[in-house]
Amino acid sequence: MKPFKYQKINHSKYKYVVTEDCTVDSPYNLKLFSTHQGEYKYFDVQPWEVTLHKGYMWGGATCAPDLTCVMRSSAVHDCLYQLIDEKGLEGRVNTKMRCTADKVFLDVGVNDSTVGFVAGVYYVGVRLGYPLYKTLISLEERY
Repeated sequence: MKPFKYQKINHSKYKYVVTEDCTVDSPYNLKLFSTHQGEYKYFDVQPWEVTLHKGYMWGGATCAPDLTCVMRSSAVHDCLYQLIDEKGLEGRVNTKMRCTADKVFLDVGVNDSTVGFVAGVYYVGVRLGYPLYKTLISLEERY
């Protein structure tokens, strides 16, 4: 797999930007995430792959260290979660899509030679962390 090219940026919302297009194959069907060619400027999602285009920005690993070995998986994961949020899906479809995005995160991490233990710890973090993260954001917006 080609090295993942990105750089740290000074932005109020994001920490990193992709500097070279990157396509990641997925063993999971991403049909629910699929985008139309050109629908989004900085990424495309097809049933079996995700392409992050030069210029895609993301926040790194939320609530965890931004280790080099998880940067590609965190970027792909953020892209998929962005689509979930933009589609405004609720209930079982949202849960299924989050579960799939989290599995893709783990798969990309393992394929990027992340030590299995590290990939597993980050995977548990994304599975358990999202509901907590959303709760904290909700509380922050209220007060």
